Amino acid sequence: MLTLILSISGTVLMIAYILWLYQNERKKNRYSPFTEKMLRSPGYTLSNELDDVVDKMMAPFFMIGFCPLLYFILTKDFTLGYKVITGVPILALMIWEMLSIRKLFLRSRKLKLGLDGEVYSGQELNYLMRQGAWVYHDIPYKYGNIDHVIVSKAGVFTVETKTISKPINDHCCPVNFHMSPI
Repeated sequence: MLTLILSISGTVLMIAYILWLYQNERKKNRYSPFTEKMLRSPGYTLSNELDDVVDKMMAPFFMIGFCPLLYFILTKDFTLGYKVITGVPILALMIWEMLSIRKLFLRSRKLKLGLDGEVYSGQELNYLMRQGAWVYHDIPYKYGNIDHVIVSKAGVFTVETKTISKPINDHCCPVNFHMSPI
């Protein structure tokens, strides 16, 4: 038992330290002074959401990794009945965490697809600046954000980007534009 504890103690200690550092940095509520009044890149809001989803995936991954170790430690010197009674809740916890990861993973795929579409749209719309237009991306407002705003001699336009996935053999354009004058 002492050999097992010594062999995993370094890994457990390192993971605990990394999690402590991560939580400690988040609690400081400090940010870069250069984020104020800066222009935003295409998909800025989606990129932040994607980062949050990926951060939320860390805890279930660690929990799933520790469940077998927890089971081994709790049941090493006990009877079969105790091992079954202890194993059922641990297995249920692992399944719960796997379902959490699946939900977060599917959300991250949708966010990544939307982010790719907004970046693609933004890059294409930036070509309008060669013709004298001003192009702004990811403008926050009360109910969300406006993906792109174009100010030109022809008027002011908003562009909302909606991206849908396509089958591998489909040759359709992956981005649909919806332009409306303000």
